[in-house]
Order: sequence, then structure tokens, then C-alpha cells
Amino acid sequence: MLLQIAIMMSAVAVLIKRKMMRVAGLAFSAVGLVYMANGFFLWF
Repeated sequence: MLLQIAIMMSAVAVLIKRKMMRVAGLAFSAVGLVYMANGFFLWF
């Protein structure tokens, strides 16, 4: 779910040219990748 939000925010950031929205999209992407890796490797 977080990766979908990150993709949407990054796409909107490109369209409206807002740097803060792009950074927020990258942050959501990083958190989403951690959750994905956790689900794959069962760390937590």
C-alpha cells in the first residue's frame, strides 16, 4: 500500500513540479520497501 501511495505522490509531484511532494514520495517509498523486505525475509 505504501508503495502505491509513493508512486502516486511521485507522479503528481512531477506534474505540479513540487519538490517537497517528491521528497515525501521518496520517504513513503523507502518505508514501503522496508515493509516489503520485512514481509519477504520475516525480520520482525
